[in-house]
Amino acid sequence: SQIALSLTKFVEKNNTLSISKYLTPLTFLNMFNRSSYLKNLSNY
Repeated sequence: SQIALSLTKFVEKNNTLSISKYLTPLTFLNMFNRSSYLKNLSNY
């Protein structure tokens, strides 16, 4: 039971890590796109 519990925690931690690994570049890209979009808007 203890082994299963630690295994679940390990998997959960790994999932969060991989999710954040994919999310971080995405949010960075989104912020970059949004800022360039705003710059284009202000240029007009």
